[in-house]
Amino acid sequence: MKRRQPPLVYDNPKKRIAANGLPLPNPIREGEFLTDLSKKTWKLGRSIGLGGFGEIYLASDDLNRPVSQNAKYVIKVEPHKNGPLFVEMNFYIRVAKIEMIDSWMAKRGLPALGMPYYVGSGSHYYNGERYRFLVLPRYGQDIQKMFLQQGRRFHVKTAFTLASYIMDSLQYIHDHEYIHADIKGSNLMLGFNSQAPVYLIDFGLATRYINREGKHKEYIYDERRAHDGTIEYTSRDAHNGVHSRRGDLEILGYNLVQWLSGKLPWEGQDLEPDQVQQQKINAMKNVNKFLRTCFSPEEPPVALYQYLIYVGNLSFETKPDYKYCKTLFNQGIREAGYQVDGIISFTNHQKRFKIKKKKNIEPENKGIKKKIIISAPSRKPCIPKNVYRITTRKTANGCPSLKSETDFDWAQVLSGNPEKMLRKTECVPTTKIDSTPPEIPRKFADRHNSQLNDSIPEKLDNPTPEMIRVWERMKQRHKEQQLNNSHKRNKSARYGNIKTNSLRMLKIRC
Repeated sequence: MKRRQPPLVYDNPKKRIAANGLPLPNPIREGEFLTDLSKKTWKLGRSIGLGGFGEIYLASDDLNRPVSQNAKYVIKVEPHKNGPLFVEMNFYIRVAKIEMIDSWMAKRGLPALGMPYYVGSGSHYYNGERYRFLVLPRYGQDIQKMFLQQGRRFHVKTAFTLASYIMDSLQYIHDHEYIHADIKGSNLMLGFNSQAPVYLIDFGLATRYINREGKHKEYIYDERRAHDGTIEYTSRDAHNGVHSRRGDLEILGYNLVQWLSGKLPWEGQDLEPDQVQQQKINAMKNVNKFLRTCFSPEEPPVALYQYLIYVGNLSFETKPDYKYCKTLFNQGIREAGYQVDGIISFTNHQKRFKIKKKKNIEPENKGIKKKIIISAPSRKPCIPKNVYRITTRKTANGCPSLKSETDFDWAQVLSGNPEKMLRKTECVPTTKIDSTPPEIPRKFADRHNSQLNDSIPEKLDNPTPEMIRVWERMKQRHKEQQLNNSHKRNKSARYGNIKTNSLRMLKIRC
């Protein structure tokens, strides 16, 4: 006979209370089944984290096997009496479905976006208590742990690369009429290989900044929501219970200062929220002094200064220029001498410009110059022919002429720069010359006239619009020159006739 398994006995431990005063859920045993609103069942694994409002467990949709350490999902559990997870669930259902994220990314051409997508949610009874749960994809380690592992300082390339990815996530949230209000290292998770580099999570304080009429909410002090968020990073607006898009950018700015300098001035002090708020007001009034205090004796990055100045000048309802902010972050990486490659690394950082080391010269060879042998290349370089080459031989008007009139070819001229050649040939001679234009020798006249016919030379198989315009101008000039020559020939002929008639009259009189 099989031995009967003893009934499960649930412990009734003492109520756990978070640092913020909210009750934490009692531990749920590993292997518990939870069914979400879509009737899909999930199997609970071990606990991997405890936050300010609830607990996070590994989860799997494979009910026949134990939940492994490589589970692809997590389930966030919170007592039903608490409110943050309810807010977060509604946010995910409204704006964080995977098809919405993919569509937004495609419109902007982004290869990745650190925005978690909604998987499932529901309610569950355990040991006589009701819980609310949310199913999300699983991500890697949080940035706060990495910050502590790096000795509370991030490399300038790491910090600005993180900020650039976070800016994309903030733009997505803002475009869907929400603000995050709690950006910090513990709410930033590294992605796995097939995911985005970093994800912004925990939307328990997410708030709409647009009212029901579709307009931006007014700046009205709200005592109930005053000082919401994490006090070290809370924006000046959030200290007054007012949330805005510029507030999210300000919170990111405080994170950047901490990552790059190691510590914020008001961090670690036993200060009241109002005192921290006043210090932030003073800091944003004099950004230069604020950064020099944080980075002393080092110089703060110029890009960080420009970013905080930009955020400080934003009005309450103004939409931030996210592209400009990312440009500043990339500028900070380049100014430090590194390449903007989008790779988040905490150890290896290769300089953008490598300095070539000089080869060691043997002592006996010092001072001896190597002979440089210049040899003609086996092939002629692929360069256009010099159609402007002229000789010292001058024409009747004193201007230099083309090297060879017999080798003259209009296709060659048009393939170069005819305008430049004309400017060279239309030079002003320094010596006094005859005002009458030289006549084209008869042996070249027929060929010269035939060159400028109405059709484009056959060698120009596919002329560009500019070549056609040059060709038209040259034809026009040629016609004008022919008219001038014919006019002068007629004039000289008339003058010759007058002279002949005058001589005849003199003969008659004589």
